Amino acid sequence: MNFVSSRILKNNMRDNKYKKSKTTEELLVDLLIIELAKAGIPQLEVQKILGVDIYRINRIAKYFKSRKK
Repeated sequence: MNFVSSRILKNNMRDNKYKKSKTTEELLVDLLIIELAKAGIPQLEVQKILGVDIYRINRIAKYFKSRKK
């Protein structure tokens, strides 16, 4: 390998380390968080239901207002 190709390979490996693509399961959990937030379910209840980190729930749910009853 020459210097340029080894440098490109090293940069690609570094980028792959930090940029993970979401799996189908993670996307479905995110969609469920959105739907529960729109339905007005408190974030602590969502955490109990899904068993995910409260920061992940807050990061997603803060953009969605609950439905008015």
